[in-house]
Amino acid sequence: MTEQQYTEKEHDQQVYTATGLALRWAQMFEMEVVNILFLYSLAKETFSTRKQAEEFLYKKGIQPLRHKLDEIFKRVKFEPDLRPTFYEALEKRNYFVHQYFWNRMELFMNVNGRDQMITELKDITDLFYSAYTFAIIITDLYAKQVGLTNEIVQNDLLHMKQ
Repeated sequence: MTEQQYTEKEHDQQVYTATGLALRWAQMFEMEVVNILFLYSLAKETFSTRKQAEEFLYKKGIQPLRHKLDEIFKRVKFEPDLRPTFYEALEKRNYFVHQYFWNRMELFMNVNGRDQMITELKDITDLFYSAYTFAIIITDLYAKQVGLTNEIVQNDLLHMKQ
């Protein structure tokens, strides 16, 4: 049983809470991948208007995560190699979104099964959070390498033609 005794409804809510955290970090990871690509393109002066930058962000936002990761790893090599963590997060995210609850339907029906799901969801969350943290580090390092600070990025975006 869980650390404290929950009613069935409260226990269900613990699963939903763990699910929400996992989804949050999966989304944060994916958006940080978009930020890496955006920073790269901004450094290469790909955009001359704010509208072009917004269109880029929109297109990258709907592009499959695998394509975005492939694009990053074509352009930049990282040491240590982050591909295993990023691609594991991708596979886990796809499984989580498309199959996890279908495959765990029976587990959700009892206390031990929900406890197992909560443990699994915490592990999934940890993976997504790790991938997100590595992506933040890449963003920061890349920005420093090309001389982009938050102030410069904000100033560039402010002064782009609408």
